[in-house]
Amino acid sequence: MLIRNECVLIDFQYMLEAQARRCLDFIDGASKVLAGNLQKVGASMYLLTPINVIVDAEEMTLAANGQDVSFNYDMKRR
Repeated sequence: MLIRNECVLIDFQYMLEAQARRCLDFIDGASKVLAGNLQKVGASMYLLTPINVIVDAEEMTLAANGQDVSFNYDMKRR
């Protein structure tokens, strides 16, 4: 997906810590080889973006003009 200039949001919430760490190491290496960016956006979430995409969390909160823009990323079915 990174090669196709697509952003990827990855959630390691339901993985064992050792598995998540190995996946994160692999993805971090791939992002460097493919000239992408990897940044932590939550407790267990990472955003992988192509080099031409810039994400600034502070700027997103300013654009909301004080509105609540929180979103529940938990996709677990109950």
